[in-house]
Amino acid sequence: MELASTSLPVFVAPVGLANLQVVARFPLSVLNPGHIWWKCLSADFPRLAADPSCCDLPQRHDLMHCYGPLRRAILADGERPIIRNSTEAKQLVKLLQGMERASAKHNTNGGRVAGILLGRFELIEWDGNLKLEGPPTVFTLPSKLHEALGASSTAVPVRMALAPNCILLQVGAHQATQTDPHTDQGNMIMDVKAACADGVLHYLQVNVLADGQIQLAHAGVHVFPELENESSEDDRVEVLCALFLRDGERKIWLSHLVDTLHLDE
Repeated sequence: MELASTSLPVFVAPVGLANLQVVARFPLSVLNPGHIWWKCLSADFPRLAADPSCCDLPQRHDLMHCYGPLRRAILADGERPIIRNSTEAKQLVKLLQGMERASAKHNTNGGRVAGILLGRFELIEWDGNLKLEGPPTVFTLPSKLHEALGASSTAVPVRMALAPNCILLQVGAHQATQTDPHTDQGNMIMDVKAACADGVLHYLQVNVLADGQIQLAHAGVHVFPELENESSEDDRVEVLCALFLRDGERKIWLSHLVDTLHLDE
């Protein structure tokens, strides 16, 4: 037991620890305690989770199902933990697995580029300004995705705000001068989905330009009771969001209730 508590988290990666449980000849109960997995995961992936209870059973299953997709995703810059609690981990598993299937289908159907971005966003209620305020969530994009998006830098800031019937999305830094006409800024679209226990955020096929201009997203729905509560003093909420960014046909969406109901079309 002492060996498992001290040596295994140092010398064995999380995947190796999982495999060891399958083939180990000593009692499997030695590898079950959550603190052993917490040490192992913290050494290998310090940003994975903030709450050690995520490594206890049965929550550990959701956390480990997130492990692979998170390693393949583009994480927001910074050192803040990605997953705060077991509820986020449970919701994030389904969200990321669905986006990975959509990404594979996109590539099979001739898509040129796709990426899944994951980070925490500070969502505010829109005050009517032409530029969204508040700290952005910044992603450092790989070259292929950066070139397709046409951003001025590989470090791309993203901001979001909530309006009554849509969300507002601001990608990239605001440019004082017009975009270089020779820049390859193709058609890029984005799905925006949240893993949140206190609300819902689900928008599909948002048109994206990395020029700092505000883009409106109508094809989806968002509900955050915390912001709608008149007695609450908070006018913002922090939400873990995944963004599925890929090349695709730009669409003109009309704001109709039927659009918000057919989320999977």
